[in-house]
Amino acid sequence: MATTFERLKILEISLDSSQLEHGLSQLKKLRQHPPHDRAIATEKVSLTEDNFENESWGDEKWKQSKCTTDGEPCN
Repeated sequence: MATTFERLKILEISLDSSQLEHGLSQLKKLRQHPPHDRAIATEKVSLTEDNFENESWGDEKWKQSKCTTDGEPCN
């Protein structure tokens, strides 16, 4: 005799979590960078922030955008 659950079984769902598990393992690897990798990344962020603050790349100033010099919006 079938149980009540077996008689009411309408929909069966099966999930494959292998892709999720793979993605999570990749994220875990990204969080485990050696200290020198973090130091390089921190230096790159610092240099980029300096470039935007000084509007230059090293000693070379960025060229003025036409959009900002004539007051018209860029298209």
